[in-house]
Amino acid sequence: MREFRNGHLGPILSATALVLGVLLLTAGLSPASAASLSGAKRLSDLTTPRVEPRSAPLPGEAAIVPGFGSHSLSRNDDGSTLIQLPFPLDYFGKTYTSLYINNNGNLTMGEPDGQYTPESLSQVTVPMIAPFWANVDTRVGPVVTYGYDMVNNNYAFGVNWLGVGCYNQIESVADYFQVLLISRPDQGVGDFDIEFNYGPINWDSGQASGGNGQCRDGTPARAGYTNGHG
Repeated sequence: MREFRNGHLGPILSATALVLGVLLLTAGLSPASAASLSGAKRLSDLTTPRVEPRSAPLPGEAAIVPGFGSHSLSRNDDGSTLIQLPFPLDYFGKTYTSLYINNNGNLTMGEPDGQYTPESLSQVTVPMIAPFWANVDTRVGPVVTYGYDMVNNNYAFGVNWLGVGCYNQIESVADYFQVLLISRPDQGVGDFDIEFNYGPINWDSGQASGGNGQCRDGTPARAGYTNGHG
């Protein structure tokens, strides 16, 4: 596994700060881990995910991969939604066929997480993949979307936080980010890549996390992944 743990996004420098980084993280584990999952379902055993037609990215969202928006979460604050995955994931030696999309910018396995103020990923006690863990509030403005598509001829599951605002119902500043889980059966049973993509990032901390009226200068967002065991 290529390490990217305990990621910490620093303070936003200006209202027009633009993050266009693409983080490619391989979540497949060692050959021993893959061998231990010889009984896991292969991608070919699963129902083929519906592939969505892609649309062009909006201005300022060049790093966001189009698509992955056929489903949406309801408007909420600190909510979570359980979804079934289109392919199994071998994550730190355990196979998952479902996960929770948490409104606050992360995915978790096994249980939801409504924590709105991020902490060090070494302290998290649930397996988590976090493109931008912060106090997202979608009671106003755009909502979180998710869906299925193809990336480099591999099936992929993605979640979009495009233009989301922050707590408390602030939509005057907006963040754009995305996480993709890309199936890699060519590497092993359950292997997958994690990809974080970013557009404009204009806030980093909700008001309940010490942020000001523009959702800055509080406890800043975190990004990375963890097995939930420190």
